[in-house]
Amino acid sequence: MENIRSTCNDNTLYDGQSLCALSSHNVIAFTSTTELDDTSGKTWGSHVYVCDANMPWHTHKVLSNKNNVTSLEWDLQGDRLLIADSAGFVQLWVFKDHVLNEWALIGSTYFPGEHIIGAAWFHNGKKTGLMTEKKDSLQYNEKFNNLLFAPSVRQFGGRAAEGVIVVSTTGMVGTVMITKDIQNPVSFATESLGSTRQRITTVDICYGKNGHFLVAVSSGNIGQPIRCYRVLVRKNDEKCIISSLALPSFFLQNGAPKDNCYTNVTRLKFVVREAPDSLVVAANNENGGFVEIWELREKSQPVHKLFQPKSLEPFKTVVWQHQAHYRCHSSITAIATTKLTISTAVPPSTYIFVALADSSIRCLNHDCLKELVVSSLNMTRHQDEPSNKYQKMDVSISHIDISWLGCVLLVCDTHGNLYLYRLLPEGLTFI
Repeated sequence: MENIRSTCNDNTLYDGQSLCALSSHNVIAFTSTTELDDTSGKTWGSHVYVCDANMPWHTHKVLSNKNNVTSLEWDLQGDRLLIADSAGFVQLWVFKDHVLNEWALIGSTYFPGEHIIGAAWFHNGKKTGLMTEKKDSLQYNEKFNNLLFAPSVRQFGGRAAEGVIVVSTTGMVGTVMITKDIQNPVSFATESLGSTRQRITTVDICYGKNGHFLVAVSSGNIGQPIRCYRVLVRKNDEKCIISSLALPSFFLQNGAPKDNCYTNVTRLKFVVREAPDSLVVAANNENGGFVEIWELREKSQPVHKLFQPKSLEPFKTVVWQHQAHYRCHSSITAIATTKLTISTAVPPSTYIFVALADSSIRCLNHDCLKELVVSSLNMTRHQDEPSNKYQKMDVSISHIDISWLGCVLLVCDTHGNLYLYRLLPEGLTFI
């Protein structure tokens, strides 16, 4: 792909926000502002491609979209692909018989005037955990155990329903559920996250163990809180019913003053998709960017002795507490966190990857945001290859993603080029 792009004299034709996503089968889905074989920029738009991580040079186009694709998500099995755009279109695709060049549209839904910025598939209720006391066992079936985890949406008999949840910039939360009706393959429903609609610029969605979703949103304004909502989706006949409940919110503790208009919240990311008790918040200001870690903690609240009998336990509530802070010299363009963890430890041992505008990637420890490894796109050239092959105009990282086993980091730049990093205990190694 880089060779194709380097043949064009004006690389600015390909500048744009690209997305990338790795499935549980290590299949890469990514977007490009022009078709990969276009050398004149006449196919400007948003094109979705897929390829095998082992052979990324063999790409297959899923679709060409006239509107900007804003969300690209694989389901937990890695067979279905969600594509949502800035105009409110949500499409569900599946590839046939594990052949990447044959794709079929399951169903689509249109939310008029809604700019989709976040999406997630329904959880199927299957979660595997590592039995720490039997980790040295010779039998693999003794090392792992199925953990209790409720499906996001239940059907008759407790079976998990298939579908997606989406969030738009106006504060709308919508669902698209796959049905067995041939005439109407999908059904949809909408609801407001809060009591009133609000402007949202960044969002992240994670799964709760009781079958609900935890949605964290921000308007981008440093002076407004990071809001969290508990979203529950229920199936009634062939329709979905959405209910949203506001949870405790919080203001950023460090960084710029609250009245600084040059500081904007740009990214929200839960540390683990299946653990809604730890959230990463990234913000940019005129001096660079910073990252904060917030965690849900149970806290005792003092109550006057007239209202607190001695025989009862102290009143407890759940609040967000600031845990760590990390400051970087350049603005933050993307964040990636762990998709899957088999550890039952609380909190789990995970890492946070931060991409900066200077094309550098930083690996941080989840506990204290200690910087472990630093790499850059400028360091990806192999020593035995000519340097003129990599001489191109400045590009910046647009999106990053981690494989489901946490062994590979996928990077996509603003020209639609892909980079793969092998995650080793001693650091990042370019593949």
